[in-house]
Amino acid sequence: MMTDRRYFELGERPGHFKKTNFVVGINEIGAAPEEVERELKSLLEELYDLKKYREPVQVLRAASYFHVWFETIHPFADGNGRVGRTLMNYMLMSNSHPPLIVYNEDKKVYYSALDYFREGEDLQPFFEFSQGQLEKTWHKTLERMEKRKQ
Repeated sequence: MMTDRRYFELGERPGHFKKTNFVVGINEIGAAPEEVERELKSLLEELYDLKKYREPVQVLRAASYFHVWFETIHPFADGNGRVGRTLMNYMLMSNSHPPLIVYNEDKKVYYSALDYFREGEDLQPFFEFSQGQLEKTWHKTLERMEKRKQ
C-alpha cells in the first residue's frame, strides 16, 4: 500500500513509473527513475519472441527471467511484486502453461532467490523456486478438486 509520504510528499502515483529511488529491506534497489522506461523496453525486446520457449521448462525459465529482471528494475513506487507476479503468470498462461502462486509461507525463500539474482545474476535459485511453487500450486489445486468430489 502506498504510504502518505510517497503519495503526498514525493508525488508518486499508482500506475506511473517511480519518481525517486526506494530502499527495500536494507538495499536501494531498482533502476534510476530516469532509466526505468528504457530498462523495461530492453527487457521486453529481449523476451519478445517467445516462440523459441515452447517447452514447459523453457516457458517457466523465460517467465522467471522476466520476473527477476522486472523486480530488479523495480519500476514503481509500490506494488512491484504483485505486478511482477501477475505478469509472470500472464506469460505462462499466454503460452499455454499453468500459472503459479507464490505462497505466503514461502515468501522468505522468494525474497532470498530474488536477492541471490540481484547479487550475481544467477537465475537458477529463482527458477528452482518457481518450479517448486508451480508443483505446490497444482498439488493444492488437485487436493481441493478431490475434496469437492467427495
